[in-house]
Amino acid sequence: DLDMLEIGNGGMSLDEYRTHMAFWAILKAPLLLGNDLTKMTSDVLAILTNDEVLKINQDPLGVQGKIVHTESGNSTKTARPVIAVTCNGSPTQKWTYDESAATIVNQDTKGCMDSSQGRGQVMTAPC
Repeated sequence: DLDMLEIGNGGMSLDEYRTHMAFWAILKAPLLLGNDLTKMTSDVLAILTNDEVLKINQDPLGVQGKIVHTESGNSTKTARPVIAVTCNGSPTQKWTYDESAATIVNQDTKGCMDSSQGRGQVMTAPC
C-alpha cells in the first residue's frame, strides 16, 4: 500500500526505514509523511531529506522502477530509465535498461554504458 510513508512511526529499524524510503522513491510513490513531525528524530529527518533518494523519486522521466532480475533468495534488483546529465553543457542523455541483453543502452547513440573507469566516469561502448 503506497499511500503514506511509515518512516518514524516506530516498529521498524533505521535500515528498514531506509529500505522503505528507497522503495517509495523507485516506485515513484507520493512522498506523504505519516509520522508526527513534532517527535521526528534527526535519523528520521536524514532519511526523509536524503537528496540522492529524493532525486530518484523526482527525476524528470517519472517512470516507475520494475523488477528486471531476481537472484536466488530474497535479493531483487530493479531498473528504470536512467538520465545522465553531463557537466560540460552537453544535452541530457537518456538511458534505458535492455532486459534481453542485461545492458544499459543510450537511447540516442544505442551504445552501452561502460562504467569500468570508476565512479563518475561513465562512458559509452559498443554493445
